[in-house]
Amino acid sequence: MLKILIAPSNTLIDPDYGSEATWTYDIIKGVSKYHKIIAIAGKSKVKISNAIIIETGITKRDIFSSLLFFLKIYLLGLKFIDNVDILHHMFLSNTSSQINPLAKHSKRFIIGPIQLSFTYYRIDESKINATIRKFSKIYGMITTKQKIENLEKSNTLVFDAYKTFDILKKNFSFIDFKNKIIKIIPPPIDTDLFSYSEPTKKDHYELLTVGKLIKRKGTDLIIRSLKILEKEGFNVVLKIAGEGPERNSLEILAKKLGLNNVVFLGYLQRKSLINLYKSCDVYVHSSYAETFPSVIREAMSVGRPIVITNVGVIDEYLKDGENGFLINKRDEYEFAEAIAKLLSDENLRIKMGLNNRKYAVEKFSVGKVVKQWLEVYEETYEKFP
Repeated sequence: MLKILIAPSNTLIDPDYGSEATWTYDIIKGVSKYHKIIAIAGKSKVKISNAIIIETGITKRDIFSSLLFFLKIYLLGLKFIDNVDILHHMFLSNTSSQINPLAKHSKRFIIGPIQLSFTYYRIDESKINATIRKFSKIYGMITTKQKIENLEKSNTLVFDAYKTFDILKKNFSFIDFKNKIIKIIPPPIDTDLFSYSEPTKKDHYELLTVGKLIKRKGTDLIIRSLKILEKEGFNVVLKIAGEGPERNSLEILAKKLGLNNVVFLGYLQRKSLINLYKSCDVYVHSSYAETFPSVIREAMSVGRPIVITNVGVIDEYLKDGENGFLINKRDEYEFAEAIAKLLSDENLRIKMGLNNRKYAVEKFSVGKVVKQWLEVYEETYEKFP
């Protein structure tokens, strides 16, 4: 039995929250059945048998909170680092963020799953306080040095996709990755909870999208597409699950377009989404930038075809024409056309849905992903004595 310090694990551990908070829980719970786990988190909503979870009390992710978060992790981690076999930096971890001051004290060091970094900001520089700009520049210089040191120190790097690894190699081309263990492991999904179901029979078609109502999610594209589908004679209802600052503008857009078939459901707990996935005929997603969001894996697990903008690492897991349709440009006519193809062909919807269910079980199920993580820990321990 190995002793593993997961620091940081995540700012939040919660089986019901979804996204990183839930897959962090799934991995820790699964691995702790075989190895002794000490995990440092911002906050945990649950206790996990066979795992010690230590809370820092910090859940925000702005620059100042992140600095305090890592300082607390360092001070808490120092109490355990000499007595563990492996240090695992789980999260925050992406192609531009692997800051961990505990790394230099570790016997063996794992980073991952490293996710694709993306930037989608619209900032008026004149409104940014000069002190904050100066601090951010200094922070960037310090953290870049830390990232390089941590990547060089690491024994094993785990990525969510091959594309993510390629980008990190390009960003840090001067680092030799040849002697490191490199693995590709996607975040898990509970495929038993999100079980397969054929769509509920209705007198209309139903589209679903889930996510925060922020500009990056680009939900306006779906609403504009709905207007086109309506003009083409499709009886379609769009359900939007999520809350955020863009809700008002999206409601105004729907009203302006004369749409009375857009239902804003607000924020819903993860388990409340299951019946929505099962009720919909097609899952739609229109972000400007993404990693590989959990809502896509959930929709795939339930067996729904996907229409999605082709961003991030999406095309590594979804194949155009097999799992749904990938839209390469932000065009509501192209988006609507892809949806129309699926709504017009029940056999195609079922075929793609079954493809997605099979793929989700094979690639994303908690048991399969935990098994891969166990192999990562054990291989790291054996290869780097």
